[in-house]
Amino acid sequence: MDIKRFLENEPVVAGPPSAAYRLQKLVRRNKLAFAAVAAVTPALVIGVLASTWQAVRATRATMAAQASERRAQEAQASGSQERHRAEAEKERAQLAETASREQVLRLSVANGVRLLEEGDSTGALVWFARTLNLVQGDAGQERVHRLRYASALQQCPRLVQMLPAGGGLTFAAFSPDGRAVLTAGDTSTGRVWDAETGEPITPPLPHEILPGPSGFGIRHGSFSPDGSRAVTSGLDYTARIWDTRTGQPIGAVLQHSNWVNHAGFSPDGRYVIAASLDDRNLNAGPKPVCGTSPRPSRSTQSRTWMSPANGPLFHASARMVSSSSRLQVRTRRRCSIFGRANR
Repeated sequence: MDIKRFLENEPVVAGPPSAAYRLQKLVRRNKLAFAAVAAVTPALVIGVLASTWQAVRATRATMAAQASERRAQEAQASGSQERHRAEAEKERAQLAETASREQVLRLSVANGVRLLEEGDSTGALVWFARTLNLVQGDAGQERVHRLRYASALQQCPRLVQMLPAGGGLTFAAFSPDGRAVLTAGDTSTGRVWDAETGEPITPPLPHEILPGPSGFGIRHGSFSPDGSRAVTSGLDYTARIWDTRTGQPIGAVLQHSNWVNHAGFSPDGRYVIAASLDDRNLNAGPKPVCGTSPRPSRSTQSRTWMSPANGPLFHASARMVSSSSRLQVRTRRRCSIFGRANR
């Protein structure tokens, strides 16, 4: 019986079969089934492993995507905060700029109004022009400030005449009646012009041209009280008196030893004074009637002798006031400082 069971691949009963023995006999009896299982099992295992790996990769990719999305959301939130902060800063800057512009605008208007009330319409015009630049783009404010600008412009002096004096002008003055203008320039010539027509009344009133780069030019000029004469002073060390109708010289040349910075008539027109960098105040004759002592002075650029008289002023009572480091007042009774101007 056990032989038959052995031949049929069944466990024998002569002794107790072990589990391995029973399995061995089971496999031998079902070779085809176990062969099929053996063939399919590796494929199943490989499939399971592949599926597991793919699932792990998918899980990791999902986690990475979620992390990236979370970081993107955090970055977006941070960027939004930064944007809001930047917008707030920009708004504050705009408010500060607007406040500053309004302050400058108010200051410009106040300065313009103040100058206009003081009679300085030209100076006010500058400030009103600045306000127009500040309100560009605001039609309402532009209209208001243009009206203010136009009002100031109407009060400004109007250009009446241009005088082609030639060269650079150093001095210009009206005659006492306002009908003539005396000009002087760096061409060492002066001239009297008709203030209404702009035509020259006299030929050029020449001074000499001395050697050197600074030996030419007229520094000052003035009319006599009646307007019939004019006196000019220049860098040729002279002052000269002219007839304002003919342009002919009157009297002798008033000679100095240095530049003559100023020359003028006394209020009654009988005397002339010329102030120079030398040591004399000259009259209209060949010699000075009264002089001043030279005073040495030292500057930071050069050493020179300075006269205390530089730019004399006349008082209405025919007194001379010399501008100097020490104020001097002399009357004609004490000293004939003016001399007599030849007619």
